Amino acid sequence: MRSEKDIKSQGSGNNEGGSHNILINEIREQLDIVNPAIGRRFNNDIQQLKGMRIRADYRNYEIKLEEAQMALSYSKNLLTVLKQNFNI
Repeated sequence: MRSEKDIKSQGSGNNEGGSHNILINEIREQLDIVNPAIGRRFNNDIQQLKGMRIRADYRNYEIKLEEAQMALSYSKNLLTVLKQNFNI
């Protein structure tokens, strides 16, 4: 696993998406080592949340109750995966 310093130095370049994408990719790579299905699920859930946040923050989009509940479900799934696989 790369160090925080390595990740930060990579993020300071001209990387589209910045440090968030670097961290997401690093987490996915680590999850893929343990179980590729978990890595794919993590990637899907995080991408869904990112899309929701972009719509809400930048497109003046009103979030409906069903979407908010989906976002909460994605978030809970992500927290569970992180806790189980990274001992946090």
